[in-house]
Amino acid sequence: MAWTGFASLAVDVFSGGRLLDTLLQPATWRAIKGRLRGEAGARVMVNLGQASGPTAAGLGQVEGSSLVSGAQATSLALQAMLQVFGEELDRITMTITCHLLSLV
Repeated sequence: MAWTGFASLAVDVFSGGRLLDTLLQPATWRAIKGRLRGEAGARVMVNLGQASGPTAAGLGQVEGSSLVSGAQATSLALQAMLQVFGEELDRITMTITCHLLSLV
């Protein structure tokens, strides 16, 4: 039987308590989506966190700032995910821990 992809994937990737720059790029989410089985029911569970400090220095600039806050990084990652997954994206905000969990 040929391999057809993953039924589900979990993305929980941080470095130094910060989102990795690559999670802000639509190409990353297209690659992740491409690893899923094409059938209905394949899922991605994503922990985008929401650290209070700035993201990694290599992130670049957003609106004149040399660093992006944790909340801005979470927003940028969600925007990238929306470009790829569209209305398949479902967000659950966990206010107790200030983390954002996304289900696709």
